[in-house]
Amino acid sequence: MTWDPRKLSAEASAGGAERFSADLLFDEPTDGLGLFVAPQLADIVSVTPPVVPSLSAGEVFTVQITVAPPEGTPARFLQGTIHVRSASATLARPLRVAINVTRDTLNSVDADGDGVWGDMRARIPSNYEPGSDR
Repeated sequence: MTWDPRKLSAEASAGGAERFSADLLFDEPTDGLGLFVAPQLADIVSVTPPVVPSLSAGEVFTVQITVAPPEGTPARFLQGTIHVRSASATLARPLRVAINVTRDTLNSVDADGDGVWGDMRARIPSNYEPGSDR
């Protein structure tokens, strides 16, 4: 069996989510296989569905891969793999995954309730008073 693409490179912001598809081409019949995300990616990568149904040789199975670093995840570069397994044995060359986690530089919410989005505060003159008539 082979993955298409053979490697997935992604960039995702902490608190965001990116979705990708990857195909598995089976050269022999399958039954009861599972998809396993390596531990170094398991906190931010998920696969749907997690189980490969029974397929005939030559069939293609599409997997949805979601990269979703939780809010507060530090900016960093991660590498790992997604495996096709039968019990605990990996059956094919894993899909290599490289992820660049970025920080969202904008704070586009009114976190303190003063009516001004956090990312706009730096653009407001210092003499502005929230709630004033000016």
